[in-house]
Amino acid sequence: MVEPKFLNRNIVGYESSDLSLDQIQAKARDFYARQAGLFAKILSESWSEYTNISHPAFKNDLDLIRQVKELVSPGAKGLDAGCGPLAREVFCFYQDGYDMYGIDVVPENIQTALEYHPSLAERLFLADLTQPLDFPDNSFDFIISNTVIQHINLNCLTDVTFPELTRILKPGGVIQLMFRSGNGTLTIQDVEFNDQRSFYLYQPEVILEILARHGLSLVPEENGSLGGIIYVTDVRPMENCIFCVRKTPS
Repeated sequence: MVEPKFLNRNIVGYESSDLSLDQIQAKARDFYARQAGLFAKILSESWSEYTNISHPAFKNDLDLIRQVKELVSPGAKGLDAGCGPLAREVFCFYQDGYDMYGIDVVPENIQTALEYHPSLAERLFLADLTQPLDFPDNSFDFIISNTVIQHINLNCLTDVTFPELTRILKPGGVIQLMFRSGNGTLTIQDVEFNDQRSFYLYQPEVILEILARHGLSLVPEENGSLGGIIYVTDVRPMENCIFCVRKTPS
C-alpha cells in the first residue's frame, strides 16, 4: 500500500488560511462529480477493510450494516444521507426487505448509482444536507450517514444538518455516523484516485455533544454488540470513528 502525501494539516481549528469552510465543501462536491464512476467501480468490487480496529467484532463495511440491523426492526424505513455514487447500502437494505431510500447532493452520484441499481429509481433523490430537507417530521426509523459529515463544516452541522436529521427521525430511531476523526482540517493526495482531497476532522465527543442537544444519545456496547465508539484506520491511512445514537422516545 502506498501511503498518501499529507499536503496540509491545520490542527488548531476548523478553518485554515488556504482552506476555507466553503472551499472544502466545494472541493468534495467537485471530487465526486469527477470521480463518481471510478468510486462506484471500486465500491462495487469489494467491501472496505480496516486496520487498528478498536472493536474485536468489527471487520469491514458489512459490519456497518450489521450494526444498524442489530438496532432496528426488519422492514424498517431508512435513509442513507449521502448515499454516494453506488448507493450500495441503500441497495443492500432494500434487497433485505427494508423500506430504504437515499439522498445525495451530487447529481453524478445519483446518476451513477442508478446505472448500477435501476431498481432504486424511485428511491434515490437529490438533496443537500446543508439545507432543510424535503421530508416530513418523523419519517424514518433509521438514518445512516457514513463518510459524509467530514465534508460539512461545523456550523452547518450544528445549525442545519443535525437538526434536520433529528427532525425527520422517528422517536426511538437510530442514526449511524462514520467520519474522519481528529481536529481541524486535512488535505491529502489520495493515491487510490490520484486526486487531492480535503476533509474536516471531528472528535466524536464534539459531535456527540451537539447531538445530545437534540435528544440523541450514544448507543452503548452491551455484551459484545457493535455499540459505543469504534475506531478504525482506512487505506489512506486515516483514522475514522463509528457510532450510533438513538433519539429519545416520545
